[in-house]
Amino acid sequence: MTATSVFVGREGELGALHGAFGEAAGGHSQIVVVEGEAGIGKTTLVERFLSELPATRILRASGDESESHVAFAMADQLLRSDGRGNDALGNGTHVAVGLELLELINSGPERAPCVVVADDAHLIDPESLRALLFAARRLLASQALILLVVRGTRDDALPEGWRKLAAGSTGAVLRVGPLAPAHLSELGRALGVAMTPDAAGRLWEHTRGSPLYARAVLRELPADDSWQYEPRPLPVPDSYAQLVRQDLERCASDVVTLIEATAVLGVRAPLHRVFELAVLDDPLQTLDAAIDSGLVHLDDRASGAFVEFSHPLVRAAIYGALPKARRSALNARAAHSAPDPAAAMRHRVEAATIANDALLDDLETHAHAEMSRGAWSSAVSSLIAASRLSPVPADRERLALEAVEAMLYSGDGAAARRLADQAGFTDGPRRDSVLAYLAMFAGDRDAAQSLLTRAWERRAVVDDARLSATIAQRSAFLATSRLRGREAIEWAQRAMALAPDDPATGLLVAPSLALGSSFVGSATAAHAALDRWLEDPAAPRHAAGFVLLALKGLLLLGEGDVRGARAAFETSAIESLERGLLVVAALSLSGLTRAEYLAGAYLIARPDPPDRQRS
Repeated sequence: MTATSVFVGREGELGALHGAFGEAAGGHSQIVVVEGEAGIGKTTLVERFLSELPATRILRASGDESESHVAFAMADQLLRSDGRGNDALGNGTHVAVGLELLELINSGPERAPCVVVADDAHLIDPESLRALLFAARRLLASQALILLVVRGTRDDALPEGWRKLAAGSTGAVLRVGPLAPAHLSELGRALGVAMTPDAAGRLWEHTRGSPLYARAVLRELPADDSWQYEPRPLPVPDSYAQLVRQDLERCASDVVTLIEATAVLGVRAPLHRVFELAVLDDPLQTLDAAIDSGLVHLDDRASGAFVEFSHPLVRAAIYGALPKARRSALNARAAHSAPDPAAAMRHRVEAATIANDALLDDLETHAHAEMSRGAWSSAVSSLIAASRLSPVPADRERLALEAVEAMLYSGDGAAARRLADQAGFTDGPRRDSVLAYLAMFAGDRDAAQSLLTRAWERRAVVDDARLSATIAQRSAFLATSRLRGREAIEWAQRAMALAPDDPATGLLVAPSLALGSSFVGSATAAHAALDRWLEDPAAPRHAAGFVLLALKGLLLLGEGDVRGARAAFETSAIESLERGLLVVAALSLSGLTRAEYLAGAYLIARPDPPDRQRS
């Protein structure tokens, strides 16, 4: 499948065009101006619309910069598109040419609607626009639909007469905006690039939802999936990068310094940090010159002043062109003045051109801290970065396997499987443990049991208490899926004994310990396993914490405490939905539905978010 054959989203826009066509086919001529930025998909939308029409006369023309000053150039295209000879170019009056266009539009077979498409109408010569306007105002009861496709807005692209007609009772303006992240994800799948929701969001921010840019970036992505999990700049189409570099080369050296410093800080950076990083002799004058270049602008409307790139691709092109030594030095300096530890870590990673033991240790420590509070996406990013930077093959593999595990904990089994398949891990207990978890996600419990048994038997090969605890925790999870309560409790206790001071292990073991206790009839122990974390104010309330709250609701519901169960389910559902934890949200909403039913509330709605409840 080629990129140009892919069409995603735009259901509303297509519906609007078909609605206008239906009016025109019924004898009520219509004028539709299709507007939007360059590359946003206006022409693709119109072409898809035309391909879906029944038997229809279609007259086409388009504007071109080289003919924008040639009188009646577009009208000449329209008249020739029907195979008739004409002298529009030499006629000289918009009335005469307009009458010819009116006759052309109305001259088709009876009951056959006519669609006139004028693409790039912002480049059409004024005489042709005036002649077509003359014809359009006289179509009246004709079966005609006129589509004018313009870059930007109709107010900037079209003369007043067309603007009035589009605003009238038989006119419409159709704004084609950016694609949503979900549509970019669909586009990626159609082009063979499966994406996580976070990666689709990054691609959206990088391209601002432009399908043209998104397709170009998707073609230049690396073959593996690592780009999806490490928040580094995405690639820039070569032609676009070349234009940006040419603009930058025309700037004075101090302006280049300021713009490069901004690129290191991001698409949008606080002005004081830009000045601090750039170290300029005359910062305000340099800022003015940078703004004049068109590459950046100053946003000081809100609290504080920010330097912002005209487009994220501009920032990425400039950042990507930085020499390695300069990029490393700027990032190292930016790390020292970063406003928070996460930002400092990102700059340290970008500054690292060779292995750095301190950075690797900090990345791994940060990843485990994020895992302990259920921030799986952040943990994956740090683990992938550490794996990429590590010079030791065994450590690279270990860290990559931990990243796969974190993806599984986040609920993204498909992404974990893709990364595991691409990495080609060597045989060993860590690999067996990860493959066992993947097997559980796929529903193959027998394969998972075999892999976990082998991993446990070979755990001494690695001599890693954390890995042994992970194997035990997964064995407990597998036991609960088979309703083996005592076995789940035994494995859970082993896991906690192997990692007694690790909150991440404790959080992951708690569900299995609670369920195993409930299976053997020990409700008190089941509640205690959950309350250990739910009642701890220092315990994380993200991801795993909401699973525990949902399980608390299930226990309360089984004991007949419908009110307590409803409160637990509702809190878990609202907060997990707000954080995009869809698996936890589904579990919580399912329990909430059951609780509402038992309470006699048969007509229930999705719970409102907290801010709506407070209003």
